[in-house]
Amino acid sequence: MKKFAYSIVIVLIVLILTIGVALFFLNYSTICGIVDGIFNDPLKLTHFKEKYLSASKFLVIKWSLTIVVIVLLMGILYWRKSLKVRIEIIINELLVGMQGFYQSFHLLDKITQRTLAGIIFIAFSFSLYFAVTSPIFIDEVITFKDFTKNSLFVSLSYYPQPNNHVFYSFLTNISYSIFPFSPKISIRLINVLLSVFTNLLFFRLSTKFLSDRASLISTTVFAFLFMNLLYSFQARGYEILLFATIVIFYYLFQFLQFEGGKKYLSVYILASIIGFWAIPSFLYPFCILTSYVIFQLLRRNKFNLILQVIISSAIISCCTIIVYSPVLLISGLKSIVGNYYTMPIPRGEVAVRLLPHFLSTAKWLVAMPSEYISIAVVGVALVLLVHAAKTKKSHFTVLIALLLAPPVLLLLHSVIPFERSWIFLSIPFSIAMGWLADNCNVLRRPLVLYSTISVLIIGLVLLFQTRHYEFYSRDYCLEELTQHIDTSRSKSIGYDSDYDAETFRFALFSLNNNQRYTLMEQLTDSSSYDKYDIVLINDTHPHRSKLYIIDSSHILMAKTVCGISFYQRVK
Repeated sequence: MKKFAYSIVIVLIVLILTIGVALFFLNYSTICGIVDGIFNDPLKLTHFKEKYLSASKFLVIKWSLTIVVIVLLMGILYWRKSLKVRIEIIINELLVGMQGFYQSFHLLDKITQRTLAGIIFIAFSFSLYFAVTSPIFIDEVITFKDFTKNSLFVSLSYYPQPNNHVFYSFLTNISYSIFPFSPKISIRLINVLLSVFTNLLFFRLSTKFLSDRASLISTTVFAFLFMNLLYSFQARGYEILLFATIVIFYYLFQFLQFEGGKKYLSVYILASIIGFWAIPSFLYPFCILTSYVIFQLLRRNKFNLILQVIISSAIISCCTIIVYSPVLLISGLKSIVGNYYTMPIPRGEVAVRLLPHFLSTAKWLVAMPSEYISIAVVGVALVLLVHAAKTKKSHFTVLIALLLAPPVLLLLHSVIPFERSWIFLSIPFSIAMGWLADNCNVLRRPLVLYSTISVLIIGLVLLFQTRHYEFYSRDYCLEELTQHIDTSRSKSIGYDSDYDAETFRFALFSLNNNQRYTLMEQLTDSSSYDKYDIVLINDTHPHRSKLYIIDSSHILMAKTVCGISFYQRVK
C-alpha cells in the first residue's frame, strides 16, 4: 500500500510537470486549431475567440497557469511525505470501508442478506428498464450535444449554463467512447451503475439509526422514491450529489461518534470535492452536515476537532477551485455564480416564494397526487423524526436538521434553486419511514417483511410511472416526433418562428443512429416550405393560421404530437 501511495505521488508530479511543459510550448494558434476541430464551424470559432479566449486573455491564462503549476509542483515536492501519507490514509480507509461493509453484510442474518440483495437487484433492474424506455430529457440532449460528443477540454472548461455538471460530463466523454450503445444509453449507464452503490451505502448509513430489518424498509423507500429513481438513470449529476452526500454523512457521523480520526476526514474531503465538482448545489448538504458537526463539537468543547474540520473544509475549498479552474479561466466566474439560474434575488421575494417552492419540492420528492398531500407526508416524516429524537436517540437531530435547514439556507443564499437540488432530503424521509416500520414491531416475521417491501415497491413504481409521464409528457411526445424524423431519412427540416428553439433542438436529437441534419431553419413565408423535406409547425399558438399547407399533393400531414404538426413531403 505504501508503494502504491508513493506511486500516486510520483504520477501527480509527472502529470503536473507534463502540464507545465505543455503550457510553456502552447501557443494561441494551437488552441484555435483544437477549437476549430471540435466545432468545425468558422462562425463558432470566431464567437469563441471574441467571447471566451482572445489572444491577450490567452497569454494571461497561460502564464497564470504556468505560475500555478510551478507553485503546485514546489508544494508537492515540499510536502511529498505528508501527501504520500494522506493518499495512503484515503486508500486504506476506502479499502477498510469496503471490507467493513462486506463484513457487516456477512454478519446479517440470512433473511436480511437475501432481502437486501433482492431490493438492490430490483432497483437496478428498474433503473436499467427506465434508462432504455424513458424519453431523453432536454438537459440530457444539451449535455450530449454540448459536452459528451465534444472533448474533455470542452466538458471541463465550457460552462454556458448549469446544464454542465462538469464531473458527470467528464464521465460521459469516457462512457460514450467506450460503450457500444446508443448515445442515450451510453450517457445514462453511469448513473444506473452508481445507483447500486448509492443504495448499498444508504443501507449502511441507515443501520446507524435503525435495526437491520427496519433499514431494509428505509432502503426500499429510498431506492424507489420518485426523484431517486428518476436520477438513478437520467444523465444528470444528481446521483453523484446523492452518493457524495451519503458518504460525507457517514464519515462525519463516524468522526463525531469516535471524536476524531483523520481517516474519516480524508474520505470526507475526497467525497466533498467530487460532490462540488459534479454540481455546485452540493453546497447545501455540505453546509448542513458540516455545520451540524461543528455545532455538536462546540457543545462538547472539542476545539481541536473543530479546527480539524475547518482545515478540511479549507482544503475542500482550495481543491474545488482547482478542479473548476478551467471553467473559471475559460468561461469566467460569472458563468457559475452569475448566470440566470443562480443570480441572487431580493430576500423578500425569496421569502414569498419559499412555500410554493417547497410544495413543489415535496411533490418531486414523494410524487403524491397533489403538492399538499406530498408536503403532508413529508411533515409526518418530520414528526416521526422529532419523536425519535425525544424518545430514543439524540443523533436523530441531524436528520431533523437536514429537513428544516433548507428554507434558512435559501434566505441566506438569496436564491430559489431547482427542486431537484434537494434530492438529499430523501435520506431523512426514508429513515423516518424505516423508523415507523421499526416501531410497528411486525418486521420480525419474514412474510410480513416481504409483503411490506413488495407493496412499497409496487406502489412507488406505479407512482413513478404516473408522475414521470405527467412531468415529462412533452418529452414522450417529442421522442415520438424524433423517431418519425429519424425513420423518414429526411435531411432538410424547417420549423416556424413560433417554435421554441431549444425544444426543436431536442426534437432533432437522433436516438438511434445519431444522424445530423443539414438544414434546420425557421420558415420565413408561406412559400418557403419548398426548401424542406419536413416542416414542423407549432399549432398551439393562439393566432396561428396554417399558412404553410399550400399543396396537399406535395405535403402530407403525418401526425400531430405535443401541439406540433409534422408535415412530410411526398416522395
